[in-house]
Amino acid sequence: MCECNEIDFSARSSGSGNGRKLIVEGSCTCPRAGHTLGLQPDNPGINPDPSEVVVRLSITAPEVGAAVMTPTPVRYETAVGSEAERVLIRVPSQPTLEVQIVEEGDEDGYRPSGS
Repeated sequence: MCECNEIDFSARSSGSGNGRKLIVEGSCTCPRAGHTLGLQPDNPGINPDPSEVVVRLSITAPEVGAAVMTPTPVRYETAVGSEAERVLIRVPSQPTLEVQIVEEGDEDGYRPSGS
């Protein structure tokens, strides 16, 4: 099983209302070349919070590969509603990551009041 280090993710959205497009991108540094990463929707729990989008990181290790620390990218796209504010990424054998969703054109995180 790949233990990812130096996890770095971002989440951004575009559009409005229930037609917002969410893009989650990131990378993990894996201990061997050839790992494949994926993000899939995950169970939000018994009492889901509409402000959270929950995904799970899947890691597929290669049968062979050079033993070298390798940054491996991952990307996920989906449609979300207007209430989505953050992405929870469940990483195997690590704490859940929480990433704030930034509206495109608002990369500094500032949002004018009333929007």
